[in-house]
Amino acid sequence: MLTQDDYTLYTGQSSNYPAAEWEKLITLAAMRLAYFLCLDELPTDEEGNLPEDLAMLLANFLSLMLAERGSNAQVASKTVRNFSISYATGDACKNAFAKIDNTYGDIIAKYSACKSGLTVEKSVRGRCHECF
Repeated sequence: MLTQDDYTLYTGQSSNYPAAEWEKLITLAAMRLAYFLCLDELPTDEEGNLPEDLAMLLANFLSLMLAERGSNAQVASKTVRNFSISYATGDACKNAFAKIDNTYGDIIAKYSACKSGLTVEKSVRGRCHECF
């Protein structure tokens, strides 16, 4: 579906996962992205390849998933003279879905099957809720 070379091309980040681990990561990211787009699975051509724009979206979605795993917020610190303060940055608290929407909203709109745009979750019956 998406090779590590494609991932490097689309994200600018290298990866060196063993083939079995890469397959698991891509499968999970593709499932989550399809869920995000209110699809049962990502559309592919006859040979099982994703359209190039969707492959780029998947690669960057996986990149954000990997960056966000195990972390809900990042702490930033500021120091002025002898006073220091630490706080959670608002942008760092956004999840992978929100970040990917900010950058790739046009591609999301192209492939989204949600009635009113993108979705963060689907109900058990497959109907979108919390769409915006």
